Amino acid sequence: MLKIKLPKFIKKSIGSSPLNFFISTGSASAKWWNTGEKASYKKAYVYISDINQIIDHIAKLFSNVKISVEDLKTGEEILGTNIERVLKNPNPVTSQQEFLINAFTEHQIYGNQYTYAVVPAGFGDKITADNVELLYALPSEFTTPIPTGRLFGVKEKSQIVDRYELKIGSKNISFTADEVMHKKECKINYDVGNILEGDSKIGKLQFPVSTMDALYEADNVVTNNLGVMGIYTNDNVDDAGLQPLNGDQVKSLQSDFSGRYGMKFGKVQQIITNLKLKWQQTLPNVQTLRIDEKQKKYQASFCRAFGFPIDMFFGDSTFSNSDKADKIIYQNAVIPFAKDFFGKLNTWLKTDELGIRIKYSYDHIQVLQGDKKTESETFKNLSTTLTAQYKDGLITRNDILTALGKDKIKNPAFDKFYYELTPDEGGQSITSIGS
Repeated sequence: MLKIKLPKFIKKSIGSSPLNFFISTGSASAKWWNTGEKASYKKAYVYISDINQIIDHIAKLFSNVKISVEDLKTGEEILGTNIERVLKNPNPVTSQQEFLINAFTEHQIYGNQYTYAVVPAGFGDKITADNVELLYALPSEFTTPIPTGRLFGVKEKSQIVDRYELKIGSKNISFTADEVMHKKECKINYDVGNILEGDSKIGKLQFPVSTMDALYEADNVVTNNLGVMGIYTNDNVDDAGLQPLNGDQVKSLQSDFSGRYGMKFGKVQQIITNLKLKWQQTLPNVQTLRIDEKQKKYQASFCRAFGFPIDMFFGDSTFSNSDKADKIIYQNAVIPFAKDFFGKLNTWLKTDELGIRIKYSYDHIQVLQGDKKTESETFKNLSTTLTAQYKDGLITRNDILTALGKDKIKNPAFDKFYYELTPDEGGQSITSIGS
């Protein structure tokens, strides 16, 4: 390795500062985080503020969801159901918002989220929306699905998942396959790790995460360990030549510089003296490190990975721009997650068998109201057209519901044409179709 040979007094001032790296030249090896370990996912979330700010913001938006229960046959809201009560207060120490934020955050960090259901004694593994009493979001870092060894050609979850194990310190708790709902990211690396676990988004960001960590460290070093910024040398020359500083002058100058001057709060940045001195800079130009420029490059990678608008991360924070950005987050990150999360919840709790469905909605969110007028007019025009086609015997009522983006009604009459209906089946009235 080629090194610049420095005078002893410069070496003494610089000492063992990490800035030695920037003074030396030669080869250096890269350092990467081991993002294949669950502990490293949490480390990235905790220490890389860009990642936790993105995840925390989206998690709060997800928790703004309005949850209700509807009748599968009529589509009407049902009040006072058991599952509605549980979702409002999942367990004695967790509110609905806390539960949802925790579930989203765990999934984004680890690529896996586990929800454990408690049912009354005597029900065994028979978990439904009617008998579940409590819900807990298990810590993904310490929860592991244990495979049975089978993956294809089976119908039951318990034939694939033997159990779920929660290990915290010396404690080991096992749950049956049906007691836990497991939401996971897409699994790509089937030859790495547990075949039943999803891939963490952070795990796919090994290079940006590792480099961002190094950039934060470099920025911290530059800020806190500047060392000697430069050297004041004697420039006092008269007819007799160079006049050296006497001992008292050197001591006074060093005392003033170390005690009163510096870059931190309360320090003075310029030195004033009656002595005739010449300034020689010794520190490298930190601008050449391009720390801010490199950070923005990797911050953009984080934004793309989690569905966060890059413009919001770097742009101004006016209310108009923030609302537009939040609207994009709802559309690209929150709603797709909610659709899958509540879809899995319905399947796990067997709501179809009970003739009900847990519904989620963000229609009440202000930033999503901008297009409501246009949507309302479009909906009204489409409903009018579909109703006319229904009266002409061209489509059924379930065809209308499908065209309007609504779920079909499980009633034979809704699959009949208008001319096939009896008066008792609604043949004389079609009001409220699609409403």
